[in-house]
Amino acid sequence: MSWLESRPLPAEASAAFTVFLDDLESKLSNERTDRAELCRELLAQFLYARTYADLASAMPVVALNLDPRNVTLEAEYYAAADPLQFARVKPLLWLWYNFDLSPAAGNIDFAVRLRRLLAGHIFQRVGRNFKAFTGVQFSVGYNLSVGDDVVVHRGVLIDDIGGVTLHDRVSLSDFVNVYSH
Repeated sequence: MSWLESRPLPAEASAAFTVFLDDLESKLSNERTDRAELCRELLAQFLYARTYADLASAMPVVALNLDPRNVTLEAEYYAAADPLQFARVKPLLWLWYNFDLSPAAGNIDFAVRLRRLLAGHIFQRVGRNFKAFTGVQFSVGYNLSVGDDVVVHRGVLIDDIGGVTLHDRVSLSDFVNVYSH
């Protein structure tokens, strides 16, 4: 088994993760899904093990900050960012970044699979077997094209505002910054 392959998990855990990810894929593929509401609900669960409604009643300011409609990201201050394209991906970027603060982010198998799923709804293109580890961030995400077997290690920043293509089998080392402007 190469280091690019997954390590086997107990069947029960693997099955539960697959059901969760399949359900999330279904929701993200549905045009009627409110991505901001989905994001805040998932973050309430990942970070606080509560529903968003329970969290909003107990800690309203904390809950407000889980909803991407109530926060600004750096790219929203960039003249080069396309507001319509960014609005589409912002909830998923907020989910990606904040998921990395949760205990579940330490489970490499699950976390890589979750990020790969999100990448398919954020990036211009994502090839097979994409792996991103914790702390990876993008300026806008929608200007990033990723080939097959690409690995992006911890703490990488990809400023894709001007467009970035990571070709097949590229590996970005820990804490690398890539700029395109």
